[in-house]
Amino acid sequence: MNLNIFLIIFAAVLILLFVFFVIFLFLSLKKTSSKIDEMKRSQSEDKALSLMQQQIGQLTQSINQQLQNMNTQFQKTTGNIGSTLGDVKKDLGKMEEVTREVLEKAKSISSLENLLRAPKFRGGFGELFLGDLLSQILPPAHYEL
Repeated sequence: MNLNIFLIIFAAVLILLFVFFVIFLFLSLKKTSSKIDEMKRSQSEDKALSLMQQQIGQLTQSINQQLQNMNTQFQKTTGNIGSTLGDVKKDLGKMEEVTREVLEKAKSISSLENLLRAPKFRGGFGELFLGDLLSQILPPAHYEL
């Protein structure tokens, strides 16, 4: 009887050890499974991060290219504006010169007008021009001054 109790206790202890071993294996597998899942998640995050970095690099390169194109276009436009302003400056200088000439002609016309105000001078001047005009058109025998 003593041996039976001992065998029962021994069997119970063995069963308990087996149950603890199974529980230990289950918990170990669960930890390992969660670590594997975490590693898979980490790998997918790393891939996503790498893809995002690649896309950011491409976007940065595209933006830099567009900025360079805009800068080139801006420089061309600035050069064109400078050239146009130079042309406008030249034209304004020419207009100023023409304006001076017109003012001088206006002064000359004003002087002539002042001379022609006197009736005797105006008459003499008119006769002189009429004589010149007649001499160009008619022979001298057809008119007399």
